[in-house]
Amino acid sequence: MRTWDSPLDSVRAAAFLAAAAAILLSANSVLNEFAFDDLLVITGNAAIQDLGSLPAALVSPYWPDEYGQESGLWRPATTALFGIQWAIWGENPAMFHAVNVLLHGVVTALVVLVLSELAPLALAFVAGLLFAAHPVHVEAVANVVGLAEVLSSLFYLGACLVFLRARERISLFRGAAITLLFTLAFLAKESAVTLPGAFFLLDGARATTG
Repeated sequence: MRTWDSPLDSVRAAAFLAAAAAILLSANSVLNEFAFDDLLVITGNAAIQDLGSLPAALVSPYWPDEYGQESGLWRPATTALFGIQWAIWGENPAMFHAVNVLLHGVVTALVVLVLSELAPLALAFVAGLLFAAHPVHVEAVANVVGLAEVLSSLFYLGACLVFLRARERISLFRGAAITLLFTLAFLAKESAVTLPGAFFLLDGARATTG
C-alpha cells in the first residue's frame, strides 16, 4: 500500500501541501463579485470582451481610460489572460477569482521549490505555509486585477527555479527558458524587471549555503 510522503522528507509533498493550504485559505474569495479596479479593467473594458478586438488591446495601455495614457502601464500577458477568460466564461466573477486562487497555489508551491534549493526542506515548507497564509497577498488574490501580481510571480519564481537548478553552468535550453519566463513575467507586470538583480542575490545565497 502506498503511503504519503512526509513534507519534511519530500519536496514534492511539501510543495503540494503548501499549495493546498494556499488554495483552501483563499477559496472564499471565489464568492466575491467584481470590485474596484475590476470594474474598469475588465467589466468596463470592451476591448478585452471580444477576441476580434483583443489583439488591439494587447498593444494598448493596461488601463483603458485617460489614466492609462498618462501612466503608460503595459501588461499584455495579463490583458491576454483576462480576454481569454472572458471568451471562455464571460462575465462570471467566480471563475475569474478561481483562476487567481489556483495560481496562488501554484506560486506557493514554487516558493517551496525555490527555497528548498537554498535551505533545509523543513524551513522551505514552513516558509511556504507562511507565504500561503500571509495577509499581504489578500489584495492580489481576492481582487481579479490582482492577476497581474500572481501571474508575474508565477513566471518570476519559475525563472528563479530554473536558474538555481542550473547550478554552475546554464545550458542553452535553460537560458532560453529563463529568458522566456523573464519576458512573460515582465509582460504580466513591470515589477518583474528586478529579476536579473534577484539572480545575483540567489547566486550569493547559493554560494553561502552551498
